[in-house]
Amino acid sequence: MKNCLKCGEEIAENSLFCTFCGAKQVVEESEETVVSETIEEVAESSVQEETTETTETEEVDKSVEKQAVSAEKTLEQTIVQPTLEQQPTVSATSTISQESKLPKWNWGAAGLGWIWGVGNNVPIMLLGLLPFGNIVMMIVGGIKGYEWLLERNKHKYSTVDEMLKDQKTWNTMGIVFFVLNVLYLIFIIVLVFIYIAIIIAVIREGNFNDYDYNGFDDY
Repeated sequence: MKNCLKCGEEIAENSLFCTFCGAKQVVEESEETVVSETIEEVAESSVQEETTETTETEEVDKSVEKQAVSAEKTLEQTIVQPTLEQQPTVSATSTISQESKLPKWNWGAAGLGWIWGVGNNVPIMLLGLLPFGNIVMMIVGGIKGYEWLLERNKHKYSTVDEMLKDQKTWNTMGIVFFVLNVLYLIFIIVLVFIYIAIIIAVIREGNFNDYDYNGFDDY
């Protein structure tokens, strides 16, 4: 049983209208329904807000984590690998330093000529195969040999010290052949002078005999 909302008389619980005054009995239920719906909406809104806040917090955490990882990778790359602006400066300094260490004379090129050029990938030394070219290229190779060698073998030698270590055998052989070539040249020069001296002596002796022979004809 319940009381009528208008006259206050008792009526059945499920009655929609009062049997005494005929008033409609749905206001209380409507208010309860509105209140209930309002409570549900507020609850749903709170849940959505909490969910949204949780999602935003997770996104912020992920963003911060990504930024931290990115910063760490950038720092590692900066430490391990120099920037593009730094590389040319280091390379230029290294090149200047390497060129300053180059010896002034290459005994391998000076002593072995075109043979040294073939063995060390310096094809310009093959000009020594031309007539009288060997002597010229031995002198030029002695002066420019290390410069040509470093230019043609950048992929083979990382430092000047490594190149000089590899050239020790060539230099030793070059010195030996250079000395032999000098001795051979001196020997040839001496032979030429001896030959010239003999020719001059023969000519003089021939002139003397002719002079004596012509003198005896007068008697």
